[in-house]
Amino acid sequence: MEEEASLHLNHMSDVMELATAGKLKEAVEALKQSPTYDASYFYNLGVLYGKMNQPGLATAYLEKANRERPHDPEIIHNLKVARRLLEVQLGETHSEIGIDGASNQLEQFSDRIQSEFWR
Repeated sequence: MEEEASLHLNHMSDVMELATAGKLKEAVEALKQSPTYDASYFYNLGVLYGKMNQPGLATAYLEKANRERPHDPEIIHNLKVARRLLEVQLGETHSEIGIDGASNQLEQFSDRIQSEFWR
């Protein structure tokens, strides 16, 4: 178990080194070589895509991170930034283009049920 954690840390330091050097595409490729499918994985992909001026992909991955770890201030902040950049890129607002935090009808239904439950 310790060896696996050490390999993950080494891999993440390689990803961060690539990103710091401005090799963002390579950092994304390196990150995707060892997917963990957790909030940190989705968050890191979202931030990298944001830095690559790809707000659509940034928003998608940050939405996934937010679903895995709701209420995380860093995720929420970066998600807001990505959404704003996407609006600017598309030249429209969320309501005009129908962008919703939920990616499909089942998730929209689930969100509605959860919000009604907590009232």
